[in-house]
Amino acid sequence: MLKRINFSLIGWISLMGLWAALTFSTALIEISFTISLICWILLKLQKRRGIDPIHLPLILALFVYLGLCILSYFWSEARELSGRGALKVFKHVMIFLMVADLFQESSRKRFFENFFIAVSLLIVTNGIFQYLVGYDFLRGFRAEDASAGLRISASFGSYGKLAAYLIATLPYLYFLMLNSQKVQSFLLRPIITIPVFSLSLVLLYWTRSRGAILAFAIGMVIALIFAKKFRYLLILLIAAAGVFMFIPRSTLIHLDAEGKEQSLVERYYLWDRAISVIKARPLTGTG
Repeated sequence: MLKRINFSLIGWISLMGLWAALTFSTALIEISFTISLICWILLKLQKRRGIDPIHLPLILALFVYLGLCILSYFWSEARELSGRGALKVFKHVMIFLMVADLFQESSRKRFFENFFIAVSLLIVTNGIFQYLVGYDFLRGFRAEDASAGLRISASFGSYGKLAAYLIATLPYLYFLMLNSQKVQSFLLRPIITIPVFSLSLVLLYWTRSRGAILAFAIGMVIALIFAKKFRYLLILLIAAAGVFMFIPRSTLIHLDAEGKEQSLVERYYLWDRAISVIKARPLTGTG
């Protein structure tokens, strides 16, 4: 009976659900991950199919990192936190393995591209709604007031989480936008991807997260260099210089209630503490 069940399709659909759930529900993420993992394991037992050799070097590197995380549990000063951290790394490694295996069909890759754009459109719409109304329409999270201006979080609950999501996905959305003219299966893609990418940049700015914006700029520069898109790199650098000249001072400098720069001062003490911990246990760390 198990041979009749398409575990590959069920696992792939569950991964689609996991991607959508990233934007609004931790519970659905766990449910989708569990279903995908069970189906993937059953698929491996059913098909007795090994790992694609192309992915083998990266997979080995990931498992070495996972092994170090698990080992760190045994000398950790906070084993409960270290155990939870190792479990998260395990989940990320397994998601990579499942995606590498279940997304090999070109039709599934194309579907995910369209699905990815649809989810991005939902996030953009929700973020703009939160900026205008004060709360997002999916979970009711409110935007946060700050000296830099209104900081939006959409359905992520925290402007930092939204910024992290955006800087991880914007480069992919950017290259989908560049290649949208070549795609025949989704004629509306050029019309949709350009405004979605542009408005996603606006959302990133509205998070008022300087670190995220800087990380995104550095990431795009590296991505364009590797893709040999030097013309677009020049346009990006010119645009960044123009934005930097006209950006409000409150965005560059975040002041606290006493009128002092809050973020850099806090990070100074955090980094100073981190350096002292590294000096104390340079080989193993603290878990």
